[in-house]
Amino acid sequence: MLLIIAWRNIWRNKLRSFVVIVSVSLGLVGGIFSMAMMYGMINQRVQNIIENEISHIQVHHPKFTENYEMQYVVSNASELQKKLMTSSEVEAVCSRLRIPGMASSAQSGAGIMILGIHPDEERGVTRIHESLVEGSYLEGRRNPIIIGEKLARKLKVRLRSKIVLTFQPREGELARGAFRIVGIYKTNNSVFDQGQVFVKRTDLVRISEYKDDHINELALWLKEMDSAQMLSKQFQKKHLELQFLTWRKIQPDLAMVTDFMAEYFIIFMSIILAALGFAIVNTMLMVVMERIRELGMLLAIGMNRGRVFRMIILESVFLCLVGGIAGVGVSFALIEYFNQAGIDLGLFAEGFESVGYASQVYPELESKFYFIIGFMVVGMGIGAAVYPAWKVLRYQPAKALRME
Repeated sequence: MLLIIAWRNIWRNKLRSFVVIVSVSLGLVGGIFSMAMMYGMINQRVQNIIENEISHIQVHHPKFTENYEMQYVVSNASELQKKLMTSSEVEAVCSRLRIPGMASSAQSGAGIMILGIHPDEERGVTRIHESLVEGSYLEGRRNPIIIGEKLARKLKVRLRSKIVLTFQPREGELARGAFRIVGIYKTNNSVFDQGQVFVKRTDLVRISEYKDDHINELALWLKEMDSAQMLSKQFQKKHLELQFLTWRKIQPDLAMVTDFMAEYFIIFMSIILAALGFAIVNTMLMVVMERIRELGMLLAIGMNRGRVFRMIILESVFLCLVGGIAGVGVSFALIEYFNQAGIDLGLFAEGFESVGYASQVYPELESKFYFIIGFMVVGMGIGAAVYPAWKVLRYQPAKALRME
């Protein structure tokens, strides 16, 4: 009975209720869609890092990542690669020779990281071959090289130009080799594009006079990304002389952001709902003060204060729920649409790419966040009505009946 009375009461002044409902709806749409944009951008960043830069797990000598010194290699890499491939959770394994060096052209030079790869293996652990904007993927020719579009602009070179790679294979020695550009790639991370070049490992071994099995990095692509942590620990126990790093260990800052998305969401939405809550407090104060004589009458004929208090709370909760349902519904529709169509932020592409984010954003939000919003909206409705309900219940029925 109390539910029906409270529901009817909110429609006694349709315009005022409509304004409150629209305010709640618009506030939620703005907040939820903003969080979906952020969530989508972060997920895209994680996906791009895994697909183009890191893969799911990397294997090194424990001291290699400190200074990328070439004496720290993966022992028995070929045998280890075969063992790792026997795992049902591993889809592909690629062996690499990673060397810091210098790329120079007739016009300019730049510090880079040289990745000596086996082209067919690399296809299984990264998507660089899908990021080519010009040329081909290390096919044919002697000493072919793939470079990023940003590096090509810096060196002032183009497809089929020659550049010279210089690196230190051993302490006190320098090795150089001329490579012809057969492909130019572009990812969403301009820093990566400027700093990473890909060559055939056999060419790098020949120039550096390394042995064929000189490998300082293995990259693993898993069938399920969520199993990376578990598999990394399992492999680490079996190979204590090596270091197995997941993408979360290699990019701890980004991993922390993804871990705290729920907390960010709650804080962000709490600020928005708090602002809306003050507006609802004001509305509910007007509602109860206009009905002070009516509420005094209810108290005078025997309705206890607890029921009156609950009725006012329910009115506020109903207003918030209607606005919340409308807001969540519109937000869900917008997120689903733009998750397919994307939002083009091409005007800011250079700025986004400088920090590794795509300018084409696909908003998304996990279903759990919609449930969180539901609880927060109900909480806002209750909180917004407590003071107005308390204020009206302070009046004695006789005094309330005499008020104009």
